[in-house]
Amino acid sequence: GKPGDGREAVAESAPPPAPRRGRPIGTGSAFAVAPNGLAITNAHVVQGCGSVVDETGRAVRIVAADRRRDLALIDTGRSFASIVHFRPQGGVDLGETVLVFGYPYGQALGTGLNVTNGIVTGLSGPGGDDSRFQMNAAVQPGNSGGPAVDDAGMLLGVAVGRLNDLAVLRATGSLPQGINFAIRAAEVERFLAQNGVRPERGSAAAGTGARAVSAAVAPAVFQILCRS
Repeated sequence: GKPGDGREAVAESAPPPAPRRGRPIGTGSAFAVAPNGLAITNAHVVQGCGSVVDETGRAVRIVAADRRRDLALIDTGRSFASIVHFRPQGGVDLGETVLVFGYPYGQALGTGLNVTNGIVTGLSGPGGDDSRFQMNAAVQPGNSGGPAVDDAGMLLGVAVGRLNDLAVLRATGSLPQGINFAIRAAEVERFLAQNGVRPERGSAAAGTGARAVSAAVAPAVFQILCRS
């Protein structure tokens, strides 16, 4: 999105401290899509980094990045016992439950993995972009790249940003409330296919509801840090 244009989403990572070589200059969230360590995040989270590491300081390799979709495929070099599965059938329904996992505000809050819930409030992004959908689950800086899942824990999309509050205030005279966007899982599937990765589809075997979904999804979500 373009700052100052209220119609666009502003993809956000955590506010960076003063750049110092080898120090964190931004943070984001990511989630495993394969047991061998392949994971998805936003392209803007890993762009312009001297290096990318996970929360343990282990190096993360950028396999591919698509700026238009704002998606990146990364290789963590470690295995995951839990991954985020895709739905047997694609699509997103208006009003369905959505849970968003990630690390809001990077390490500033010190709260670890965070989950917020809401519903799908719109079926397109800014300007009618049908590669996105709108939700009212909270998305904060640092959440970028985290998974948005349904009430069975399967991927609906990737949290990508929120409307530029100041631009909307100037245009409408009021601040937006709970307007957040995610990149549709179908876009993620196409991106993975272009890079030779077949998404794993799942079922609700782990149970439904926020508690069961959180237990199943949380081990697949991790924080990444962009270093200068």
